[in-house]
Amino acid sequence: MENYKLLQRMGKGAQGSVFLVEDRRDQAKYVLKKVECSDEGEANKAFKEAMALQELQHPYVCGYKEFFVTWDKEEATMYVCIVMDYYKMGDLDRVLKQKRTKGEKVDELILKKWFGQMLEALVFVHKKKVIHRDLKPSNIFITSDLNISVGDFGVATVMGDARTSARTTKHALKDIEKEYSVDICHLIRTMLRRNFQQRPTAIELVEIPFVKNCLALSGSELAGKKKEKQKNSKSPDKGASVADTIKFMKENKDNGISVANALRHLNTLNKPQLDESSRQLVVKSMKENMSEVDVQTEACKLILTLAAASDIEEDTEDFLFSSEVIATVSLVMQSHASSRELQGAACLLLKTLALSEDAAGKIGLGGGIQDILSAMRSFPGDATIAANCASALSCLTINDKNIEIMREEKGVMDLMNVMREHGSSASVIDFACSALWGLSLEDENVEMMTDAGATDLLLDALKTHQKNADVAKNACMALASLVGESEACAYSILNSSEGGMETVCNAYRSHKDNPDVVENVACFFMELSEIDDMIDGLKSCKVDEIMKEARVKHASNEEIMGYVQSVLAKLGVGKAPASRPVSARVRNK
Repeated sequence: MENYKLLQRMGKGAQGSVFLVEDRRDQAKYVLKKVECSDEGEANKAFKEAMALQELQHPYVCGYKEFFVTWDKEEATMYVCIVMDYYKMGDLDRVLKQKRTKGEKVDELILKKWFGQMLEALVFVHKKKVIHRDLKPSNIFITSDLNISVGDFGVATVMGDARTSARTTKHALKDIEKEYSVDICHLIRTMLRRNFQQRPTAIELVEIPFVKNCLALSGSELAGKKKEKQKNSKSPDKGASVADTIKFMKENKDNGISVANALRHLNTLNKPQLDESSRQLVVKSMKENMSEVDVQTEACKLILTLAAASDIEEDTEDFLFSSEVIATVSLVMQSHASSRELQGAACLLLKTLALSEDAAGKIGLGGGIQDILSAMRSFPGDATIAANCASALSCLTINDKNIEIMREEKGVMDLMNVMREHGSSASVIDFACSALWGLSLEDENVEMMTDAGATDLLLDALKTHQKNADVAKNACMALASLVGESEACAYSILNSSEGGMETVCNAYRSHKDNPDVVENVACFFMELSEIDDMIDGLKSCKVDEIMKEARVKHASNEEIMGYVQSVLAKLGVGKAPASRPVSARVRNK
């Protein structure tokens, strides 16, 4: 400490105090951080780890001058002292506070430049097996030439695992979406996923084209060489066969536009048949041309066609349903968050893959649900994307783990939001109702639905699309599942000023010959009849007459008859079935 003159105390953190000091030898200013150690063993460990920081010589990493251990006689405490560069421009926290005070935002181009520099710094330190456990604006310094420098690594930073849980989960504010691009908002959501295993590592982020653009602003080598405009692109002959087109792709693999043309041609063919090696070539082409959105869109469409033609139960080992393909699709969605066509095609593809229960699990583990929710949030006014996303989520909820992920992500709220936004779209409402039905298996999801008024939304769906059998079937099943778990939902339907009970009765009258709709309506009434206070309401709506008619029309349908007999017995008409019919929740999905 004798080599340094203390100028001022700059702050105190969890690990120790921070001082502005002057080196007596050259009068240069530095920042000195004193890290308190409980004993000599801890001091030695801290010192050893601090020494590793000296290897972090990088343009965007704060320089470390020296490290030493000192004993404070007055406090009778041992300290490891870390001397690092001083930045007179301050830190990013200061810049942000100044912007907020003035009511200004940081220009997106500047944010992209700083993000690229931060990422380059992190990739560098991670390769050194070092991790920054406290990355925040106050630890990101601004240089005199307005670049950034990541600093204050502290100690206890040496990594055991490159993908660590040290990162904490936060919430991206909706206000960001009003000021910045879809790409940057999607990137934030991806990096702040609750499950740290689904967050990309620094090196994985580099593969995203938007991130490569951020890196390129500072001339980073991580951005790769910028491809020249592909002027000499070609297209397969109009009559080219699958084999000829695959050969064309191989011969022109370095030209992204030509690859996109080949994939587009394959999509014009009637039920194209691709062998295993050709399917792998398609996925390889996606990886090698990640920045070419046309390649990704056409590839997703082609894989969708191929997957839809597969016998999912027989082809459980099909490459198309593998983790490799699913991970590629996820990366594609993250790479082209602003492309409506690509997001829509990718969501439909994930829906088709999710028809395989094994693949549905892989999609959830790989972050596919978050990618779908992100697409839904990025294009709230797009009914096609909303329908594709809701459709994919309805298939993914066959998996219990996926239901948990949806609960963690509050996906129920997203589905209800698109129902409000696109109430006139039968396809959006149909798929959203189906997804809500699946999510009702989770108690916390039921609580969210109840608190957010899901019963009113479902009743509105039945009114608006009274003649649509699919909406009637899924909305009634979702209502049955909700009232079976929440008496509050039951009472809200009975007491609805909009005539909730009559709405369900009308759904029956409109589809009395459709066994799927009748079964779900009967299941709904059965769930209500289990609540004693509902009996009078059911009688006043003449549900007994509806059930008697259903008993005649669908006498041969055992499922319907089980529900009908149970309701009539509760209403004092007829005998109860030998055993209680399966509840809406148990038979869910």
